[in-house]
Amino acid sequence: MDQRNHPWMSFPLLMMNLQLIGRVEKYVDCKSKLRALRTKYKSLKEVHGRCTNGDDYVELWEGSDLRFKRSEISALKTMSASITFFARNLFRKSFSMEEIVGHSLLGRKSTALKDHAPLPSVDPTRRDAIIEFCLKTYGFEVIPGNPSLKAHKTRKSAKTKIIKPLSDFMGEERIST
Repeated sequence: MDQRNHPWMSFPLLMMNLQLIGRVEKYVDCKSKLRALRTKYKSLKEVHGRCTNGDDYVELWEGSDLRFKRSEISALKTMSASITFFARNLFRKSFSMEEIVGHSLLGRKSTALKDHAPLPSVDPTRRDAIIEFCLKTYGFEVIPGNPSLKAHKTRKSAKTKIIKPLSDFMGEERIST
């Protein structure tokens, strides 16, 4: 009997054909998904182009007149391990050493040095823009109409995590100069 005509020899060929059909179906499915993704990518790219209007700069907070390139903000966020590092890096880019020396973050009287007069605060518009932008970037923005006490406490805690290190940073900069 010829081995090619043996009933068991046709079974492996049948299995190979079924596997091949399965691969072709998978290929066709992947190709259609790729087309859909390309279409979605093009539409998102168009929308993004309309949103930027050729302006590569972002104002951190409306009315603050504090503008950075989108690429700078992305780089700062990438190299910052947490919200506190991100705030500190933005603060460094926004304020010169001359603006930091002789000033405090909030202009409050020191609790440790009761006899000393409080230092004037840095520009409150830019300071608040940095703090609010950091909170918004890390998902702690104010949601209108949300009276949730838990959300308020979480936001307040995140804001404290920004203010304390920024205040410490300003103290370190005053000492080092």
